[in-house]
Amino acid sequence: MTEIEPRFPREPRDVDGRLVAVIFAFGAFLAGLVALVRPIQQAQDGVVARDDAARPTLYAPPPPGPELQADPRETLRALRAGEDEQLHGWSWADRKAGLVRVPIERAMDELAREGLPHR
Repeated sequence: MTEIEPRFPREPRDVDGRLVAVIFAFGAFLAGLVALVRPIQQAQDGVVARDDAARPTLYAPPPPGPELQADPRETLRALRAGEDEQLHGWSWADRKAGLVRVPIERAMDELAREGLPHR
């Protein structure tokens, strides 16, 4: 009796031993690498945690919002009235030093008449 040739090629009976050894060696290398890196990572985590505890947090609560003016026109009018009073009135700038504020028109007249001081 003659043997009939199969239509499909047969698989080899044994697994290639070299391929298994390479895969096993690669797995052992990865496991060794993890075992080596793990303590270094844990030590660094401790250093980073200690440094982070000393730093102020970046997520501090936001500052309070701006204080809104009840009547902005009245506030501006009061500000300008105070500035006009300083520009056009007499007052003490520093009583102990003898400095007096004079009206701006008077100061300009004095400056025009006497000129700037010379060195």
